[in-house]
Amino acid sequence: MKTIKQILDIKGNKVFVTAPDTQIVDAVKEMAKMKVGALIVLQNDEIQGIITEQDFTRRVLLKELDTENTTVKDVMTKDIEVIEPKQTINEGMEIMTIKRIRHLPVLDDGKLVGIISIGDLVKEVIAEQETIIEQLEQYIHS
Repeated sequence: MKTIKQILDIKGNKVFVTAPDTQIVDAVKEMAKMKVGALIVLQNDEIQGIITEQDFTRRVLLKELDTENTTVKDVMTKDIEVIEPKQTINEGMEIMTIKRIRHLPVLDDGKLVGIISIGDLVKEVIAEQETIIEQLEQYIHS
């Protein structure tokens, strides 16, 4: 089973971030522009939380908050789960499933080195299964 580091080696370790005082509408525009579903909230190089499209939908739109006067820190998820590069895809899937989340910041010795999504993990699981199927088919036909 591949590790989180191997996933980051393939997809890259680009992490899109925002500051706690950013207006929520600007954070959502940034997510749309970058085609990502989450931004890590950083202040002085320290993770303060994560803001996701789901946070925006549930904590801003459904509560009818003023998007022009609501900041990221008002609605972000503060208590976030993280994963380390040495952990496996299965461990990442387990964390995401149990916690019902879609994004995991990747920390190496406390330093932010990437972010993975449930889509990244599912894509890799499917690729591994396809490889196994091909190998089994070759074995059967030989």
